[in-house]
Amino acid sequence: MTNLRLAKRIATSARIIWFTACVAAVISACSLSTTGIESSGSDSVVPGEGGSVGDSGSGDMGGGIGTGAVAGAAGMLPGGTTQPPPDKLAQGAACTANKNCGTGACVQGVCCDSNCTNGCVSCVLANLVGKCSPIPAGTVPRTDNTCLKESANTCGLDGTCNGAGGCRSHIAGTACGQGSCSDAMETPPFTCDGNGKCMATAPRACAPYMCSTRACDTECRRDADCSSNTACVNKKCVILDVPVIKSTVSVPVIDGETDDIWNRSNAPWQDITNVVIGSVGRPSDLTGRFKVLWTSEAFYILVEVADSSLVNDSPEVWKDDAIEIYFDANNSRAQTYDNVDDVQYLFGWNDQDFSEGKLGKKQGVTFATRTASDSTAYVFEAKFPWSTLGLAAPTAGKRFGFQIALDDDDDGGDRDAQMVWYGKLSDFPVRPASFGELLLGGP
Repeated sequence: MTNLRLAKRIATSARIIWFTACVAAVISACSLSTTGIESSGSDSVVPGEGGSVGDSGSGDMGGGIGTGAVAGAAGMLPGGTTQPPPDKLAQGAACTANKNCGTGACVQGVCCDSNCTNGCVSCVLANLVGKCSPIPAGTVPRTDNTCLKESANTCGLDGTCNGAGGCRSHIAGTACGQGSCSDAMETPPFTCDGNGKCMATAPRACAPYMCSTRACDTECRRDADCSSNTACVNKKCVILDVPVIKSTVSVPVIDGETDDIWNRSNAPWQDITNVVIGSVGRPSDLTGRFKVLWTSEAFYILVEVADSSLVNDSPEVWKDDAIEIYFDANNSRAQTYDNVDDVQYLFGWNDQDFSEGKLGKKQGVTFATRTASDSTAYVFEAKFPWSTLGLAAPTAGKRFGFQIALDDDDDGGDRDAQMVWYGKLSDFPVRPASFGELLLGGP
């Protein structure tokens, strides 16, 4: 009897356990099946999957508790941004503390995707609110002790950001060392290269001016402010003893011949003797001279060149035997080409064409070259319309900038020497102030 009662009690307990387990499993499955919410990045949402119900029992014993009950994936906002918990703020929303944000980072008053601690990044840039992004180049960092400014002399940090989240160095061209000037030669101030280095700048001649404290003068007050063979006129250094060009009514034929018009004009020869690049040996290696005439329409030039070895074998005309002619019609004598009337013409020996390297002014320019039978000399002749040179109505007494150079190549390859009419420097291709001057005269 006692054993029977014990068995009934055990069976009743088992049924109670079985019922309790079933109820718990059903409730868990129902509640978890709606917990996970997923998004594909669009406005629609898909419920996540819940857990499974446990196995049922058998006989007098109850079944096991459900083995599933895994929640769905975390919800996502449209566009792929993490959906914050219901009690948290979304990325980009205004906030006052980290705990308010689903991202866990409240920076600059908004919920940001990171702590964004670098002073050259920000969470509140236009169209990027809530995303830690670099601030524009040249902007002062938003935090103290970031990109501390260093002296320009070091070319180090300039106290601003570089636009890539880092600190910027002093920009290229920033002066980092004092210049100097003596004996009419200026050494410009050293400048930063933009990458933290202080670089030297090539020296330049002041002629026809002299030095001021640390640089070349750009105007004069008295003759002593000008270099030799020049005088101060209207605050400009003007070359003395400027060659005078004779005017003519009859014009020469441009054929490379020294015709009677040249002979009868009594125009003086101007020697080309100043070697500015390389070296020239005996006179037969390279000598040259020229004479000029003018009319109201054009400038005429005749050049005679003696050269025992004439070469034309390079794509770059100036590397071979060639003639370079430069004009500055308004005689501005600027430190750089003015894109108005400063021009440079290049004529290669034995070439059929020529170039004007600054403004492309070739209209009406004609030329001819005639080489001696033994190929040891040649005559060059050319006509330049004043309208092409930028001088509409030339008159006697008009001064203009002029330079002529002879390029010499004796053995192929690079240029071996260059000889010029005026000056001792080779910077005239970049500096019209180094030109000489010519004066338009009468017959």
